[in-house]
Amino acid sequence: MTKADLVRRMAGRTGFTQADARDFLEELRDLAIEELQRGNTFALPAWARFRIVEVGARTFRNPRTGERVDKNAYRKIKCTVTPAFGRATLSESGGG
Repeated sequence: MTKADLVRRMAGRTGFTQADARDFLEELRDLAIEELQRGNTFALPAWARFRIVEVGARTFRNPRTGERVDKNAYRKIKCTVTPAFGRATLSESGGG
């Protein structure tokens, strides 16, 4: 599903204009970015939780050459879906 598809479907289901639906999605994205940059968790209740996690530096071996390669520490965004969302998504009927 593209952003345009999502905007169209949200507008059709909520009565919002497509411009309002697009603005809502963009504001939601901006709020998530702001919270994560502050070091906070960003949660969408009954859906998912986003947080930044630190991944430590490590050394691994290239399986083809056997060469040792060092990987620096880095940060990444982790998303965890809620159990209810996972059950509803993976169930046969899609409704839980």
